[in-house]
Amino acid sequence: MTSCKTLILEYSDRTNTFGIEDLWNWISAIAKYSRNTVTCLLYRLVKAGCIIRVEKGLYAKAADKPVFKVKPTDEEIALFKKIKAKYPFAPLCVYKGAILSPLQHHLSANNITYIETDRRAIESIFNYLREFEDKVWLTPDLDFIYKYIDLAKGGVIVKPLEII
Repeated sequence: MTSCKTLILEYSDRTNTFGIEDLWNWISAIAKYSRNTVTCLLYRLVKAGCIIRVEKGLYAKAADKPVFKVKPTDEEIALFKKIKAKYPFAPLCVYKGAILSPLQHHLSANNITYIETDRRAIESIFNYLREFEDKVWLTPDLDFIYKYIDLAKGGVIVKPLEII
């Protein structure tokens, strides 16, 4: 007899997403496992990372999870090149806050451009950007952001590059 774990993984291969009820109906037609056994094994497979929970009561095979990839815009590339030409030895990361939107379903729009760099170069890059950008902020704290920065309107935030 095929193991319950194998049956769950086989069912996840057959469908894009599935609910516990669909899984239980399919397994009960093939094998004699209790509903509690199926539910417990499904929970363990989610915890192990073999199955992912897409939303409440809906599951999918872990390999089907979309990969988060970022393609920089022409504006970001141009800004990166402009700063890198002036400060070639400073480590640099330039990105738009909008790239995080797919991961933040419940949050507002974020059109800010973030520039992360080494702490020693942060003020120089900030002063350089102020020459041609209207809205540039140097490491604003949360209170300042909530009071004075409209994330939807855009601007540039220069902050330290945190290397993990």
